[in-house]
Amino acid sequence: MVVILAGALVYALWIGINPVLSRFELLKEGAYLEVEGRLPLWRSQVQLIRDYPLLGTGLGTFGLAFRRYQTLALDLYVDHGHNDYLEFASETGILGFL
Repeated sequence: MVVILAGALVYALWIGINPVLSRFELLKEGAYLEVEGRLPLWRSQVQLIRDYPLLGTGLGTFGLAFRRYQTLALDLYVDHGHNDYLEFASETGILGFL
């Protein structure tokens, strides 16, 4: 365990820890998730889950199924939900998620 933690620390120091820390500092700002565009994306995923509540749309189909619910960046293909829990629930439904 000590070797793994030491390896992670050495790697973090090698790549530089400042970019990681500055990213976490942004989370303190209240509108970070809204500006980043994640909250609208998550809201659209909740609507997808409401429309396919029991079995979802099928594993690996998020990108295709989400096109109907995408409300921002319509010129972009969103293939992941940026929230593993919501994406998994939309693909497998509530039963699969549980």
